[in-house]
Amino acid sequence: MFINHRKKMRIVSIICAFLAVVLAVCMYFLLEKYKEEDRKRREDILNLSDSLFETVKNPTEDDIPFDVIDKELAEKLENYNFYEKLKEKLQVNALFLGTDSTRGAGVSSQNNNWVILLAEEIEYGYGSNIVGEYAKTNENIFYGYYTLKDNPKELIYDLVVVCYGENEDPQTFELYYDGLLHAIKNQNPKCEIYCIIEATESGVNQNADSIREMCEYYGGICIDMNEYFDENHVDRSEALTKEFIPTNVGCREYYNALSSVIWKNLDGKREIPEISEPRLETSKWFEDYEFFVLDDMKKVSDTVYEFSTNAKIASLITYKSYFGDRVRVYINGRKELTQSNKMEENLVKQIQNSMISYELEGKNKIKIDIGKAGNESNIVGVVLCGG
Repeated sequence: MFINHRKKMRIVSIICAFLAVVLAVCMYFLLEKYKEEDRKRREDILNLSDSLFETVKNPTEDDIPFDVIDKELAEKLENYNFYEKLKEKLQVNALFLGTDSTRGAGVSSQNNNWVILLAEEIEYGYGSNIVGEYAKTNENIFYGYYTLKDNPKELIYDLVVVCYGENEDPQTFELYYDGLLHAIKNQNPKCEIYCIIEATESGVNQNADSIREMCEYYGGICIDMNEYFDENHVDRSEALTKEFIPTNVGCREYYNALSSVIWKNLDGKREIPEISEPRLETSKWFEDYEFFVLDDMKKVSDTVYEFSTNAKIASLITYKSYFGDRVRVYINGRKELTQSNKMEENLVKQIQNSMISYELEGKNKIKIDIGKAGNESNIVGVVLCGG
């Protein structure tokens, strides 16, 4: 009896070992399959160097094969708002405008950027194809405005996320931010706008009150990351760099905040208003848009370009905050402040904006001296409003 019992126990042990090996092999292949699918999934979003998202435009009747999509669905794509499209798993068009916080300057990998995380949730969580753009190489409001207007995909956006304010001069912020929001709604009347108040080490954002007021006027949703950090006991030393840019930890919190806003509004009760009139009368200037590159200007010498304009605002945008021999700007022969001497005179909090903006009256001749030949590649161009 004792021997039989030992044999039985040995047989049971052998069977258990065999089953454990089989289970381990199955788990290994399932894990490898998951890793491969996950790798392909992330490549779908990250395989383009110049854009986060697939480059296609809104379907029109001419674009839609009759055996793939019908007129009813085409009508939904045109008329449904952001949340309705998510519920129906329809394509959504999104635009992300912002500072270094938006382009993931503080993360170890773009996989951890909150923009990527949110895009992945829209595409893989809700099942909606996401198409769009984001301001990639510059962090100021006018570059965001340029990205909005320079729309080669001819997209009508369903969602626009705006993340400016911490590095902007409070004296001009209200005019520029209001002009941007007006331009967004003027171009995309039915779009949802999320206005993000960036988190700071102190918990105070110098333009927070202005952002709240303007966001409310244009019917957007204001997401105050300082309040979110406080309410959720987020450790700012882990969530932000010294420049207040979200780290991997911070980006996860930004993503959580936006994700919760989307989830709360999927019940279909939210009505997105169509705002036609700007909050500030001067924001109508942003309805008139021109963009000059150096080739559009008269070349006076190897380093000097000039043009004349009746615009109310001119903003010079560069790819870097400052470079080598600093760019110099002259208006009607008078030398104006540039990045370098603005920094010297401490007229702004931080010179990371990569832009110089001027409010003008009447007709003006603007001359740009790029310092030395070869600096042309550092100039994006000049945005002109209210011509």
